[in-house]
Amino acid sequence: LIADHGTLDGLYQALPAADLTPSVRSKLENGKDSAYLSQTLARICQSVPLDPTLESYQTTGIDQAAALKLFTELEFSAFIKRLSLSQSAEVKSADQADCECREISVDDISVSLLGKSPLALHADEEGMHFFDGQALYLLPWEKISTDHQKAAVRDFLTSIATLICHDAKSMYHALDSKGVRFRNCSFDTMIAAYVINAGEGDYSIARLSLAYLGLASCEHRQIAPAIYRLYPLLCQKLESSLQSAVFYDIEMPLTAVLTDMEEQGFHLNCDGIREYGEALNATAQQLALRIFTYAGREFNLNSPKQLGEVLFGEGGLGLPYPKKTKGSYSTGAEILEKLRPYHPIIEDILDYRQLTKLKSTYVEGLLRVVDENSQVHTNFKQTGTATGRLSSAEPNLQNIPIRTELGRELRRFFVASSQDRVLIDADYSQIELRLLAAITEDEHMCQAFREGFDIHTSTASTVFGVSPEDVTIELRKRAKAINFGILYGMGEFSLAEDLHISRKQAKEYIDHYLTSYPKIDAYLKNVKQRAAEDGYVTTMFGRRRYIPELSSSNKMVRAFGERVAMNSPIQGAAADIIKMAMIAVHRRLREAGLDASLVLQVHDELLIEASKDCKEQALKLLKEEMENAVKLCVPLDVSIASGENWFDAK
Repeated sequence: LIADHGTLDGLYQALPAADLTPSVRSKLENGKDSAYLSQTLARICQSVPLDPTLESYQTTGIDQAAALKLFTELEFSAFIKRLSLSQSAEVKSADQADCECREISVDDISVSLLGKSPLALHADEEGMHFFDGQALYLLPWEKISTDHQKAAVRDFLTSIATLICHDAKSMYHALDSKGVRFRNCSFDTMIAAYVINAGEGDYSIARLSLAYLGLASCEHRQIAPAIYRLYPLLCQKLESSLQSAVFYDIEMPLTAVLTDMEEQGFHLNCDGIREYGEALNATAQQLALRIFTYAGREFNLNSPKQLGEVLFGEGGLGLPYPKKTKGSYSTGAEILEKLRPYHPIIEDILDYRQLTKLKSTYVEGLLRVVDENSQVHTNFKQTGTATGRLSSAEPNLQNIPIRTELGRELRRFFVASSQDRVLIDADYSQIELRLLAAITEDEHMCQAFREGFDIHTSTASTVFGVSPEDVTIELRKRAKAINFGILYGMGEFSLAEDLHISRKQAKEYIDHYLTSYPKIDAYLKNVKQRAAEDGYVTTMFGRRRYIPELSSSNKMVRAFGERVAMNSPIQGAAADIIKMAMIAVHRRLREAGLDASLVLQVHDELLIEASKDCKEQALKLLKEEMENAVKLCVPLDVSIASGENWFDAK
């Protein structure tokens, strides 16, 4: 195009009358800023002021302090290592800490370290490394062998006023495996860095050492000194971002709770889940035979390319296909769902995929990780999401299917660990909508929750102008989609697709909703404006989420940032509340001496395993603590039930 029009300016001057396809014209119009930016970046700058004397360009060496500061800020670890900048005077003492390592015994520990605070602790395969700001001490595992020694180490750790570590949960597990049960870490540098900026993604000691200390590497005996030096810097960041309460009152106490939950695990009925897997496999084989009959030939059902040829290609079924990808047809769920009315093979393919995924991901996946006592131990990740929610991995127990009847059956195989025990399941009802009502103080929505009305029926009555008695199932469904759509920043296009209506009608629904709930409308506008000005949003408890997308020049990226800004204060507050409830439930169960413990958290849901002897007490305690985790102007409603397995308890 530039060759045709001479210059980029010439192209854009001729654009209104140019003979272009709608797609190319649209890309040129929407990408004008990007085109000129690319031109600027590609152009050789000829206006740099130069000194005419050659002597001015003699090298004077690297300003190590300035280079270290810049490369640390930009996280250019390879440059720091290549230029040996981490050996500069500023950080030399931290790098050389392994030279000062002194081995100690349990008997020496009080003499050497008692009264030292803060004290950094790092546990690895060697043993326990302590750093007091001056010297590094190693207490090898082989010197912690007797019960007396283990008790002495535990007592010593408990006596330290400020004990700092990195990834306290992993440290607790490491000490537990050596017979030293300990849950009193004062400050976790990994969790602190997460609270400071939950959008970073990487909170490893290596990255924090680079970002805050300028250390290009942080290994083995450098770790405890790095933890020690990170402590005051992270404390300052927590205070300046006003997130100290989130860290000390929510995240740090939660670490010990999650450790205990991971240690206990969730009991799996292994025989039952094997039989379930065999039944899935048999049904999948029957479906495969039927699919081959429809297709007129056998093929690899797990090959998207072969399936695409069967459905859309020449010699295949010739089903309509809206678009073709490079070299092959797409057979994703979104494409297949639209083809359901055209041929019965589609439903069988979707069912086959569901069955094979259930078997491979869940049945085989769970049986692979179950321990010798039939317990499944998940890893709760405190730093896995930008909103403050917990995530679960290895295996992910927060992702057990619930949308389909067949998927829900999996929950039958998560059971109490013995016949004299029971599972108790408690779930917050519509907590995010309740938080929206509480934060905005919208009278209509608050009244509906206070008086126990069904919120979706109430919304349908308000938005569609009918009495609550005349709200149909369809109207309630639409109101529910609008309620959650508004909460998640859904626009008219997405709502129209969700409800299978026109964009015009979807816009009318949204406009009517915001007119009917003016305080919600004002809140959403205000939170977007504040977020654009500040660059972050905050929950009612002080948790902060930075949203860099709001400053993007790309309209779609910026729109995503606005949706994040609208939802994060609500979703983050819900995450804070369930965490506070977990801490309170864990503490109350211990104080009451009940034979019961938390085994799982799935976002707004908590599960307890309890002895049948104390079931009613545990059930009452769980409901009380969840409903009273925080006081709002609307009640927190908790639905609760019990059963011998997760399915029955849910």
